[in-house]
Amino acid sequence: MVEGVKGTWRVDPSQLGQPFSGRAALLSAFDRLIHDRKRAVELFEFAYQLEMYKPAAKRRWGYFALPILYGDRLGGKSVAISQMDFFMISPIWP
Repeated sequence: MVEGVKGTWRVDPSQLGQPFSGRAALLSAFDRLIHDRKRAVELFEFAYQLEMYKPAAKRRWGYFALPILYGDRLGGKSVAISQMDFFMISPIWP
């Protein structure tokens, strides 16, 4: 169980107390880590919303902003664009 958070959230007991080596990764907008918005806010203080269906003027981060997992925390959002022969990542928002 994860203490200090509303609801029942499970953790693999074999992973508790183990060292963690962090890294950075762009997550899918549909990743299970952020799928439950309330949990993402409670566990990581990370507010996220997919904005592709919002009018452009009402978007806060962009058409398809991707969450950034940095180590053991969600550290920002970025818009990734893939075209025929290149991959571009936009500025990063906290």
